[in-house]
Amino acid sequence: MLHEYAIEPAALTRFETCRYILEKMGIPNGRYIADYPVGWFNSVRRACDEDDGCLPLNRTKIMTLLRNTSKCILRHSYRFYDDELNWLNNAECGHAENPFHAILARENPRDHRNVLCVDDITDEHQLIRVPRERFVIRSAQELQNVALPFFKLAKDIVFVDGHFNPQQQKYRNTTCTFLQGIRDSGSQLKRLEYHTRGDRKGDSLSEFTDFKNECLSQFSSILPTNVHLRIFRWNERTGGTRFHARYLLTNIGGLRFDYGIDEAFDAGRGTTNQETEVSLIDQNVYEKLWERFSDPEQYFDKSESECVEI
Repeated sequence: MLHEYAIEPAALTRFETCRYILEKMGIPNGRYIADYPVGWFNSVRRACDEDDGCLPLNRTKIMTLLRNTSKCILRHSYRFYDDELNWLNNAECGHAENPFHAILARENPRDHRNVLCVDDITDEHQLIRVPRERFVIRSAQELQNVALPFFKLAKDIVFVDGHFNPQQQKYRNTTCTFLQGIRDSGSQLKRLEYHTRGDRKGDSLSEFTDFKNECLSQFSSILPTNVHLRIFRWNERTGGTRFHARYLLTNIGGLRFDYGIDEAFDAGRGTTNQETEVSLIDQNVYEKLWERFSDPEQYFDKSESECVEI
């Protein structure tokens, strides 16, 4: 649900064009800007400086737009850049090496199918029209597929599901598959957490011991090197924030899972027709959720046995 766009720096030296394009970018919109070449932001700055038609006031406004969009300028993977070639030639070579969803440029002299001229951009164009939500089969692999772009791009990953139970196969399967995807993505994580409820599980010492042992047994061998998983258990406060919706939250944005972050009961047998709706989280909602699960003690009470660290 996340799509990578390479944007020619020289295509953004006109304020109206720059604003029109950047308004379409952003994780909640399902689009992010490739940091291509590395230091793309500075490449746009230089393009503005070299364009006599970019007046000082417009240059300042363009730089402000770029700073406001900086959170969606991301590096998915390394692509070679040859300073002897122009930007578009490099982008087409980079696309052949590791495809972008689209290349947005001033012109398309070779009629490349994934190059879109900035003057031809519309919301209806097939290279611009991307889904913000869709139905996903409730199998571990399909759920991981929709989350994988976040695993590759994020430095902080937080799962939220109040029903999480490592003693149930449907949760073990998805969690193991997610952790394998995170490990295989090669992302250098700073934070990996799972938040669930403790008051739905009995919250006795023996229950927590079983919960902890199952987590250690199932997930320890799958974690990326030098990455720890912390699993927090919280209790709802009377009249307080409900612990109901299921999310994947990261430092760049998040996903909402309508049904849950678990497999359908028959997925383990290899087939299921059950689906869940997965959607990108709007920016204002994401910011509230990110703040909530960065400091959850403001909203929930600690369980008697609140944390497992692996």
